Amino acid sequence: MTALAPGATWRPSVIRHPRRPRTLGICIHNTYGSKAGDLATLTQSGTVDCLFYISKDGALYQLLPLWSASWTARHTANTTCIHIEHEGTRESPWTPKQFHASVRLAAWLCKAYDIPVRHVDPPGQWRGLFDHRDLSGFEGNDHGDGVPPSFPDWDRYIYAIRLAKSPRITLRQRLAKAGFGRKSIEAIVTRRAKAPKSAFGRLIRAGFGRGSARKLTGYDADKAHPK
Repeated sequence: MTALAPGATWRPSVIRHPRRPRTLGICIHNTYGSKAGDLATLTQSGTVDCLFYISKDGALYQLLPLWSASWTARHTANTTCIHIEHEGTRESPWTPKQFHASVRLAAWLCKAYDIPVRHVDPPGQWRGLFDHRDLSGFEGNDHGDGVPPSFPDWDRYIYAIRLAKSPRITLRQRLAKAGFGRKSIEAIVTRRAKAPKSAFGRLIRAGFGRGSARKLTGYDADKAHPK
C-alpha cells in the first residue's frame, strides 16, 4: 500500500523512478492546461510526471510514492526535490480552494522533511520552496512557471504555510502562558468560573484579543474606561 499525503487521491504515473537520495526543497509548477488533460499527461504519457497535482477545485492527487524522484524539471531538482503541479497558468491566480490545498500540502511536506519555510533561489540555495522559473538557465531548465504573482504571490504563500505549519495552541496553553494556575484554568475552560476582572490586562499582554479577554473575564474595559 502506497503511503499518501493527507487528503491525497492516488493517481499513479506509469513511470517508475528510483528513490530520491535526499529531499532538499519543494518546486512549484503550473501546467498551463486543464485537469483532465493534465492528469492524463502526468500519469500516462511516460515522459513527464510529478509527485503532486492540485486542481482548481482544490482536489489533491498523488502520482508517485513519497520517496520517489520524478521527471518534472532536470536532474538535480528531479532527484532532490518534491514537485507540485497546479492546474492553470502563472499569469492567472490560483482559486481559493487551490491555494488552501497547496498551503496544507506544503506545510505538511515542510514538517515531514524538515524543509525551511522560505522562498529560496536555487542552485545557490535549495533548502526551501521555489518556482520552476527559479531554475531557468540551470541544467537546461527554461520554464517560467511558479506561484502566481497576482494570487497568492510568494509573501502570502509563505506566510500561510508558516501559519499552517505552526502547532495549534490550546486555550489551556494560552491561559497557562498568561500565568493562570491549573485549577483556575480548568474552571475557566469548563465555564464553571470566569477569570477575574483584574486579569483583563494580563490576557491582553498574553496575546488574547480584547473580545476574547472580555468574554473570559466578563469585564468590558471600553465601558469601564470610556474615551
